[in-house]
This record gives sequence, C-alpha cells and structure tokens, in this order.
Amino acid sequence: MNPPSLLDRLIGNPISALLILFGTLAVCFAAIGGSATPIAAFSMLCICGWSWSANRRLQAYRLWKLEWDSMSGIAPPAKRAKKVKPPKQKSGRATEERDMVSVMVALPRKSPTIMDAYNALPRYCERAIRGGPR
Repeated sequence: MNPPSLLDRLIGNPISALLILFGTLAVCFAAIGGSATPIAAFSMLCICGWSWSANRRLQAYRLWKLEWDSMSGIAPPAKRAKKVKPPKQKSGRATEERDMVSVMVALPRKSPTIMDAYNALPRYCERAIRGGPR
C-alpha cells in the first residue's frame, strides 16, 4: 500500500479535520442566517468531505502499516509489552517451573457455606429471603 500524500496527511490529520468540520458548521449556519453565500457553504461541505475521506485513507494506512510491521515480529516502541520478571527468591538456587507457578497462581479458596452467605447479607434482606412478614 502506498503511503498517503502530504496533502492527505495535512487535511486528514484529526486536528485539522476537526477544525475543518467546525469551520464548515460555522459557514453553514452563517449561510442559513443569510450572512454567508450558499456557494461558500457548498464549498466548505466539499472540503469537509475531502477531509473526511483523507482521514479515512490515513487511518487505513496506519492500520495496514501496523499489521505489516507486526508481521516482522517487531512491535512499535510505544506498543511494546513490558517484560515480566520472576519474583526474587531468598535462596540463591535457580527458579524451577513449579516454583514459578506456585508463586504466580493463588491457592483456590474454600467456597462459602449457605449459612456464611446468609450471614453476610444485611439484616433487612433476611425477612425477604426467609419469607417473613413484610
């Protein structure tokens, strides 16, 4: 895919596209109010459409470039994942796989009993669950 032209990069830039959109809205409202000509409003609408399509081309190129660069295995510097270091052991021996898993995965907890679940509820819920008077 060919990179976008310099004009597409300038017009399709998100900041300039937003400014062109606000300018278009201002000229269209001025044309409705009678202080601008309809030709100015039409030309601003055309420029806004051109900016919109340039922005789309620029986004498509960025996505394509990101996919192309990811095929080489090199991630962009801002997107590169941080390396996770294993926790330091007190002893000087080498960390084995089973030690690493026992450190990273928490032990499963015991499920609460039904009475523990009832006791954790606030008192005003007790009547509704047990079917008492309302």
